[in-house]
Amino acid sequence: MRPEDYPEEIARCLRVVWLNKDPCRYQPESIDGGLGWHVWDFKLHRAVPVDELKTFTFEQITEKLVS
Repeated sequence: MRPEDYPEEIARCLRVVWLNKDPCRYQPESIDGGLGWHVWDFKLHRAVPVDELKTFTFEQITEKLVS
């Protein structure tokens, strides 16, 4: 999943996700340790569909997980 492979509104979100580190809710994650990647939602424990990313605000994408 490379930002340049998607329309600009999705690419912007992906660029932010790629900069996220712990404890951010959304982070890039390898699919089965291979070359494929997806955006993982650590709060809901699921892969985020790419089309759903374009609906997120910057604040949502950079949300921190707190315990």
